[in-house]
Amino acid sequence: MSNIIVIDHTVIEQINHGNADTAAALKRHRDARGEIWMTNEIYRMLARVQANERLIKDIGIRYPDKDVLIH
Repeated sequence: MSNIIVIDHTVIEQINHGNADTAAALKRHRDARGEIWMTNEIYRMLARVQANERLIKDIGIRYPDKDVLIH
């Protein structure tokens, strides 16, 4: 079974404000073959800032091509 976490914009904001513990926790999770996801909506909002887009890619955060409502 995969180890998946889903993050929102506040995680990226925390890293941008110098929260090294959050960045290290995400790296440990990824290094342990865990997956890190965010919604496409959050990705599009954050990726308006090039540094955020680069950070998302560097951390290895995944996002779907399209958000889908689950009933």
